[in-house]
Amino acid sequence: MSKRSAKFVSKPKPKLRKARIFEKKKGHDFLHNYSLNLSNQIERYRKGRNLTQAELARKIGVPQTVISNFESGWANPSLGNLIKLSQFFGVSIDELISEV
Repeated sequence: MSKRSAKFVSKPKPKLRKARIFEKKKGHDFLHNYSLNLSNQIERYRKGRNLTQAELARKIGVPQTVISNFESGWANPSLGNLIKLSQFFGVSIDELISEV
């Protein structure tokens, strides 16, 4: 069989990853509240400095998707990233986590 007569064989499509949604467990409600406060605070401080997510990401040395995940609540910052954010915004970690 020549190359010209060979049928086109398509590659299988990659599986799409689904977002992992964890169910709330009894006794973990307090962590959920801190997580929501943190995501709101990061967004508030970023917008207060008139920065885009990409600009903030560049300044603290992480990909833009990381900032997006923090602000949407899909992920929480590691301790290292939390320190970078608090130093960049000039606030304590407690101020980032606590309610306004």
